Amino acid sequence: MLLIVGLCLFLFISLLINNKDSNDQLERGQKNAPIYSFIRDLELNAQEIVIPPDLLKKVVSNSFRLIFVYSGGECDKCIFEDIQMLKDKIGGTNIDKVIVLPIFKDSRRTNIELNADLEGLNYYRLDPLSVGLPQYNGFQVRFFCILSPKGELIQPFFPDIGDSDRTLEYLNFVEKEYLGRAK
Repeated sequence: MLLIVGLCLFLFISLLINNKDSNDQLERGQKNAPIYSFIRDLELNAQEIVIPPDLLKKVVSNSFRLIFVYSGGECDKCIFEDIQMLKDKIGGTNIDKVIVLPIFKDSRRTNIELNADLEGLNYYRLDPLSVGLPQYNGFQVRFFCILSPKGELIQPFFPDIGDSDRTLEYLNFVEKEYLGRAK
């Protein structure tokens, strides 16, 4: 598996070097260039996601659930856009199938802010020491994934900064393929 990921990474890096347009996009700082997103996702998917098993046991149900995990060290605007997109897209009858897992130290202020920011969503605050998140360029990366009825985390998705269209595509896919069915 690692050999295949390595080979894909090598091929796409070669493509990047040979593709002047993609190279120009990266140099101009357009981080949503398709090749950049693909390479970033490969690197992130190769990393382990660690969420406390006792928490997963609490939120597993007979149906698939959408999980959104984020930490305080990320772009606040990006997080709020993702949360608003969740409420707009998945809201209504499927909102109970969404679990948000913010990673913050426990404090009165944090709890007040989370209650206000995540109103209408099910959430569990995670202690930063209990979670292992994928990192990119030294920063933890927010992500979505599906929690299966068996307690497995599947279909991880790492939103890009400034590319809400890609996030909306993922949420459309999740709603159609997972949230509308029992198992």
